Amino acid sequence: MRTLIITHKVTPRQLKFKMKTAKTPSDYKRWQIIHLVRCYSVDADYLADITGYSKANIYNIVQQFNNRQGDVSTKTKGGRRRELMTVDEEKILMKGLEDKALKGQILSYRDIKKIIETKLDKEVSDDFL
Repeated sequence: MRTLIITHKVTPRQLKFKMKTAKTPSDYKRWQIIHLVRCYSVDADYLADITGYSKANIYNIVQQFNNRQGDVSTKTKGGRRRELMTVDEEKILMKGLEDKALKGQILSYRDIKKIIETKLDKEVSDDFL
């Protein structure tokens, strides 16, 4: 059986603060696991019983804490994973498009698509707009 060891130096007070400020129940359970491993000699079987996580997941959480140097919060996916431009670039482009639209130079989405494609030097799909 593998032993659970916390290699990152963290105090019980810091861990309790992290538990209190956890935004989701999942994050709270993760910090609870780290707190119990740090302060008490518990094994993965016991932690699996009280948290509902599997033993493998318990080991992964402790390993993640040790590798990330003190962070076990879940990283949410979503947002701009496949962006072609930064938010600032998009704002600048949209401001320029707004000026052209007010002058009547943009008649359809195809005009906008051409401008974006010339800026990016690549073809974009219709749902990009």
